[in-house]
Amino acid sequence: MKRADRNSEERIGSKELATSGHASSGHASREHALKGNGPEKAYMFDAHIHLEQYGMRADGTMDWTYVDRLIETWRSGGVQGVLAVSSDLASSIRTLQLKQRHPDFVRAAIGWHPEYTLNDDKAFLELVQLIRTHRAQLSAIGEIGLPHYANREQYDLMRERLVDWARLSVMLDLPLVLHAVYEGTAEALHVLLTAGVKKAHFHWLKTSPEHLHRVIRSGYMISVTPEVCYRKRDQILVRTVPLTQLLLETDGPWPYDGPFLGIQTTPLFLERASACVGYARLLRQHRRIHEVYQGIEGMLEIEGRSE
Repeated sequence: MKRADRNSEERIGSKELATSGHASSGHASREHALKGNGPEKAYMFDAHIHLEQYGMRADGTMDWTYVDRLIETWRSGGVQGVLAVSSDLASSIRTLQLKQRHPDFVRAAIGWHPEYTLNDDKAFLELVQLIRTHRAQLSAIGEIGLPHYANREQYDLMRERLVDWARLSVMLDLPLVLHAVYEGTAEALHVLLTAGVKKAHFHWLKTSPEHLHRVIRSGYMISVTPEVCYRKRDQILVRTVPLTQLLLETDGPWPYDGPFLGIQTTPLFLERASACVGYARLLRQHRRIHEVYQGIEGMLEIEGRSE
């Protein structure tokens, strides 16, 4: 989740999504921020969350009890599970510990975020060994990819590492969770296709229409965040991406604006986000709730829900 401030990017509010059955973005209540419209409770699965960061204290220790309580709250609100991603070796170990504490809720992905400094090969090789050792507990490798917002001086190194991650993905039959935006999208796509990677998730994708369509044609997954409720760019994207390739994520604890302003990011935001996706695509309630999550089930081989 580490990246430079993205508020400098163009933000365009959507009055239609903010007012058509939803609270206005300026005075959203907590209840309206967390929930969509209609009587049917949404099936929620967060496709990308930095779960271990929720428990990090200022002194670097973990408050496991706090995270346990959060998960209990999320589950009671209808969240079925999360894909917990990692940023470096230490966070990967914490993610595995969360998987052990909540094996039926946490799907674990471990990797090295491209905007976290990687100073030597030792830490990278230790992480690769950790992935090999704990393959049975893992659902994906990530967050990995190419830097854009920070640490661009290590772009060449991270491209080399991306080649290594792609080969490991093929060897261990694990999906990749990618941070690869703007000009990095085409580069990452080339690496994945060259290596023969079968499954990948381009998380919170921001790229040109040309590269977006190339990712779609390649069959990889693409996600949006709660920004889909108030940002035009994301609303256009969800009208373009097939539902079978669309994922919903929070990238929590990353904070949001619009109806989510001032509220701690939570997977419960996804109920409203799925409603916004449905509205943008003019989907009926049933399709909005059920079909938008088929992609994550296929990528992670989650047993399907009963209808």
